[in-house]
Amino acid sequence: PASFVQEEWLSFQNGEEYAVEVNLTEVYLIKGALDIDALVKSFHTVMKRHESLRTTFNIYSIPPSQIIHPEPIVTPRIIDLQHLSPQQQKSHYEKLVIDESKTRFNSVKGPLLKVYLIKLSEQENVLLIISHHLVVDGWSMGILHRELSALYDAFLNSTHPALPNLEAQYADYATWERSATMGKLSKLSRYWRNQFQGLETIGIKLPLDYPYLGEYSRSASVLRQELDQSIYTNIQAICLLKNSSPFSFLFAVYLVLLYKYSETEDLLVTCPYATREHSKLENVIGWFSQQIYLRIRLSPRYTFNDLLDRVNKKFLEVQEHQLAPRTLFEKLIPVVDMKQPYFRVGFSLEYYKKR
Repeated sequence: PASFVQEEWLSFQNGEEYAVEVNLTEVYLIKGALDIDALVKSFHTVMKRHESLRTTFNIYSIPPSQIIHPEPIVTPRIIDLQHLSPQQQKSHYEKLVIDESKTRFNSVKGPLLKVYLIKLSEQENVLLIISHHLVVDGWSMGILHRELSALYDAFLNSTHPALPNLEAQYADYATWERSATMGKLSKLSRYWRNQFQGLETIGIKLPLDYPYLGEYSRSASVLRQELDQSIYTNIQAICLLKNSSPFSFLFAVYLVLLYKYSETEDLLVTCPYATREHSKLENVIGWFSQQIYLRIRLSPRYTFNDLLDRVNKKFLEVQEHQLAPRTLFEKLIPVVDMKQPYFRVGFSLEYYKKR
């Protein structure tokens, strides 16, 4: 079967082709001589190792089911731009990245992954990978990068790649996830019903520059603000003293900010959560992330330490009940129009390593 998060996404779409908002795009500039045969062989090996990269879906079964193809269904497409000037190359591949990142993948026909190798010169290439969230998540892209590098080096030097053995595949996780909730739906329903009890709206009234018209829009903006390393070092020191995590600390800070601007004591915020608790899943490619709902009540009487304690406690509670199928939330969350989002305020903390 499909996992709960896959089923949720498939059920929200009309037809077989899906919106581009959940495409994951990775662009790598490769400098130095490149053995294309070794790179293609590396991709095929990764696809053989991970069933998710060979998966399409039967969206007409109940629940939707995964169809795992026996052989890789993607081959890197090579685009040679060596005949163009550097300025023309840059313009061409940047346009390609933008256009291809908007790919509307077909979950029935597949594939749900596209790979391009753009040749700029004998010593410089661009690798473009676009995938749908149905089969990967952010953690998975890190796995893909590591395994491609290890395999390419091994094929280039005729050695054996040092890759971890895969004791499970994503389909195993999807099956386990459903069996793990069997007999627990009543308990899960009671917990989440209590969490949403008395919640009249999922919205948080924030001061806006323009009135919110209640219409779904793909328009967005990004505000970037860099924090000094010394600030993060201090945060880590405080977390060590409080037996907390930087995630919980920064989430508590975010709640204080929302409380200040909304003057609302009852806040519903979501966070992405990776369901990879079992060590067997650490090196498996697939969509393991999902949104968890955190309803926190604040009070002017709380100190920040009080709030941090409440956040830590809430995280532990929610983690014990996070395997609930999304159909359960449909009945509990006060959403009138199902085309509207399940949440409007979220928080995410991501760690990036320089590659």
